[in-house]
Amino acid sequence: MTPGAREDTKTLGLYAKTSPFSGALQNWRFTGDVAYQWNDRVDLEAWAGRVTAGYTFAEMSWSPSLTLGYQSFSGDDPNTAKLERFDPLYYQGSPSAWATGSKSASTFINSNVNALTLAVQVRPT
Repeated sequence: MTPGAREDTKTLGLYAKTSPFSGALQNWRFTGDVAYQWNDRVDLEAWAGRVTAGYTFAEMSWSPSLTLGYQSFSGDDPNTAKLERFDPLYYQGSPSAWATGSKSASTFINSNVNALTLAVQVRPT
């Protein structure tokens, strides 16, 4: 990490999540997230994006749900002077917060990564 690299770093992020649908799509949910970072002081330009699709089996006991997600993070190209490594800034190891997993967040920064995730959730009554 470049000392002081976050100083003057700017991040523009866009996030979208569907509202509950009616009819055949009522148990589906979709999200999209994209971020662009830049810092003229350290010549940084990076990006990341993710999409998810989830389905809740509302009629089943405990309302199980499945969520499939895809995340992609730019990485640094050693053949350029520019820094292209995406910095997730402050995430706590949750896949809903730019991490590809709770354990991987403690090990490495999501940079130059393409990740496919699958989450299963139940709500005991």
